[in-house]
Amino acid sequence: MEPLQLDIGKKVQKLRNESGLSQEQLARTADISYATLTKIESGVIQKPSFVIIAKIAQALKLSMDDLVFDKRLSKHLIKFEASGTKVYIPKKRFSIDLSLTENPLHFSKKVLKAIEKEKEHIFHYPDPYHTDLSDALAKQFGIDAHHFIFGTGADGLIENIVRILVNPGDHVILPDLTFLNAAFAAVISGGEPVFSKMRNDFHIDFEDIKKRINKSTKMIFLCNPNNPTGLIETKESILDLVRSTSALVVVDEANIEFGGESVIRHIPKYDNLIVIRTFSKAYGLAGLRIGYCVGNEELMYYIWRVRPPFVTTYLAQKCALAALKDKKHIQQSKLYVETERNFLSQNLTNRGFKVIPSNANCFLVKVAPHFKSSTSFIALLHKHDCTVVDGKHFKGLGTDYIRIAPQLRATNKKFLQIVDLLLKKYGK
Repeated sequence: MEPLQLDIGKKVQKLRNESGLSQEQLARTADISYATLTKIESGVIQKPSFVIIAKIAQALKLSMDDLVFDKRLSKHLIKFEASGTKVYIPKKRFSIDLSLTENPLHFSKKVLKAIEKEKEHIFHYPDPYHTDLSDALAKQFGIDAHHFIFGTGADGLIENIVRILVNPGDHVILPDLTFLNAAFAAVISGGEPVFSKMRNDFHIDFEDIKKRINKSTKMIFLCNPNNPTGLIETKESILDLVRSTSALVVVDEANIEFGGESVIRHIPKYDNLIVIRTFSKAYGLAGLRIGYCVGNEELMYYIWRVRPPFVTTYLAQKCALAALKDKKHIQQSKLYVETERNFLSQNLTNRGFKVIPSNANCFLVKVAPHFKSSTSFIALLHKHDCTVVDGKHFKGLGTDYIRIAPQLRATNKKFLQIVDLLLKKYGK
């Protein structure tokens, strides 16, 4: 999507003139810098933040809607923007990319066969009930097929579930370090993200989460293995949390094939347990955007009713079914990622970096004090057509850490070579 071009500067200038205010007066009243206002009016800043827009609107005695659009905006937008950056996906693909948790071994050969077989049938609408996939997963996990619904990957399911279930004033508890889409969705819904501190070893502090549960708690969101740490939590700890509360406990198991023990088989025992999984990671189908959610049969039915009828494509369903049948590919992928994770971790440790031990397909590395910050380190990587994830995109990490997702050995070696160059030239 190309950057949205807004004429906000011309509109601000017009409304300011109509109000009889100079640039200096408006900047002072809005409590923004004079330089920022002049850049907005001149078009240098074409997309000012919602916070700045709100300040200018208030100074002009207008609503944000009057200043920006002719349609009503959500009153939660300012709060949403203050919550952080929604995505950390780079604007371009780099040749040496260790940012996205994609499967280095790609997908099963059975997927290609499914595409070849089904390509003549893509004029068909997909099955809105995902019958074949539901039946296959039900058989695999020993759970009735009515417990399953499907969506556009784990992230799409997370956002839909939160927006459907969370009401204004509801609390959603999350660990400080986790995938933040649930928090963003909660804010847009008028809910309140409540963050729980991590343990010193970066594991989830389940006792701290329990202390934060109150009558406003609607949902508790966890990742296992966790993102961005790659650490796994025990099945016993998660189920103990489920038993301790009537709030919904949503467990994102997007990376579970790489490590950890799933709680999916316990769905029939607990009405307040929801598990989300995806075909994007270990199965290598990130580009097809298909995942599934498992939970209380009645709850899944109502979530299914309010989503669009065709949330996944015909080919995505057929490819997911083919990928599901190739157990050997999943095992090979797990072993390969483990080998490359250990390879990178050991080499970075040998170079003096602090590496947080991981059990999955990503891990954290502290780049400070070797480099000024994670942001400056990544800027240097970009000059060498290389990237990782900046820790600033995760709550509580600041700019000391980066997240790395292991790739093919050749790619990992090139990354280490670039790190050596940067250490020699810029490292402290």
